[in-house]
Amino acid sequence: MRKTMLCLGLTLVLALALASAAWAQAAAIRPLTAPIGTLGPINPNNGFPLWVGDRNGVKVDLPTPPLGDGVTAPTMIFDPVITGNAFSQQIGFGAEAFPYLATSRIDLGGGNRAELTLGVEAAFGAEAPLNGDQFLFVRVRIRIDTTVAGDYTVITPWGTYSFPNTPAGRRAINFTYDFGGFGPVCPDEPSCFALGVSESPGFERILVAPTEWSFLVQQNPPPPAGWIGDGVNVATVSAGPTGIDYFRIVGPGETVQTNLFTVSGHIYQGGTP
Repeated sequence: MRKTMLCLGLTLVLALALASAAWAQAAAIRPLTAPIGTLGPINPNNGFPLWVGDRNGVKVDLPTPPLGDGVTAPTMIFDPVITGNAFSQQIGFGAEAFPYLATSRIDLGGGNRAELTLGVEAAFGAEAPLNGDQFLFVRVRIRIDTTVAGDYTVITPWGTYSFPNTPAGRRAINFTYDFGGFGPVCPDEPSCFALGVSESPGFERILVAPTEWSFLVQQNPPPPAGWIGDGVNVATVSAGPTGIDYFRIVGPGETVQTNLFTVSGHIYQGGTP
């Protein structure tokens, strides 16, 4: 079992390394000059931070169990409890849960589509809930079916990404960048030492982000009290740190965009949920 978990951990480290390489090709990395958000103390019930805060002071939580059923508004988004996994039953979710999640979709016609995912995810190194194996990461995922080969630029609230020489085809753009994870934050980055977090455990890794991020907030229709997004309804949103409140694709001879997102996030109310 120890050997299996070690292999799974090494696999995840390799995946994060490959994702970082893909990121370097897709966009320039923001200088690491200051933490980009804040984290609360550890929730003793699930082992994750009580809240994740963005640069605007908005704090979303991951209570025990997560709020909602994953389907009916308002709801957090999470995997169902794994039967027979004692820790999963204790915390109320399975392999992953999202303190924050924003998704957007553009119908490109002919069955083609473009999808954007922006989120903060709580997960486990061995992919099944195990106390002591928790980690957080931030995800940017872009998937686009292209009908014409060429150069593409994708503009999102969490950064602009370039995809040169893209072929035509389903999911011709299939880009995921995850940052965070577990282990030391980034001991090989001198700028991290200046932040005083270079020896921190994994949760703080999301705070020295290589890209700007803050939470989009559902606007119209507005979310229920206590939520920044109800997890179900498609709505307009407030702008992110770049002032961008849309998902735009600039391709060969055509530009398409949407300002509609589905956002899930519950505002931390204080105490230990």
